[in-house]
Amino acid sequence: MEARVFYCGLAGALAASADASFRVWHDVLHVHLWEAVAFFTVVEVLLLGSSLAMRSNLKRTGRPGIYGSVV
Repeated sequence: MEARVFYCGLAGALAASADASFRVWHDVLHVHLWEAVAFFTVVEVLLLGSSLAMRSNLKRTGRPGIYGSVV
């Protein structure tokens, strides 16, 4: 049950992040749509990868390691 709540929260946070990112990049900085999509995709994939690596380190060593700083 906790995992489902977490994943719903993750989806909501991702949607809010996408909305904010596109507004800033497209409306404020006047970046083309495809560039804004690329920026958002790269940042979110790296953030998700870092959080998964942090989780793995926590399980293995009990410490988040460098990934905790990134996240």
